[in-house]
Amino acid sequence: MRPEPSFYVIVGENGFIMDTYRRAVKEKLVRRDYRWNLVLTDYSTLELSQLVLPTVTLQADPGECCKLMKREDCSCPNDFQRKQYILNALIQYVAEVYSKLDRDLPLVT
Repeated sequence: MRPEPSFYVIVGENGFIMDTYRRAVKEKLVRRDYRWNLVLTDYSTLELSQLVLPTVTLQADPGECCKLMKREDCSCPNDFQRKQYILNALIQYVAEVYSKLDRDLPLVT
C-alpha cells in the first residue's frame, strides 16, 4: 500500500478487533511501533500477549457499566446494551435539566 497510512484504527468488540488485528499481522501490515490503535467498544479485556508490537489501546472502564446500570458493584454482562443505557441516561439528564430550568427561572412575558 503506497503511500503508507500514518495510523491504523480498529474499532469494535474484542472478538472483531483481535480477528482483524491477527489478519493484519498475517498480511504483514503490522510493522511499526504505535501505528495501530485498537478501540474496544465492549467491557472485555484485551489479551495484550497477542499484540506483536507496542500498540495504543483504548477501552471502556468497567466501572462505567455499573454506573449506567445504577448499581454500586457489579460485573458487566457480555450482552450489555451500552448504547441503550447511555441513551436512557441522556434522556433522563436532559429531562431533569429542563425541569430545574422550568422551576428556577422566572417566567418572562
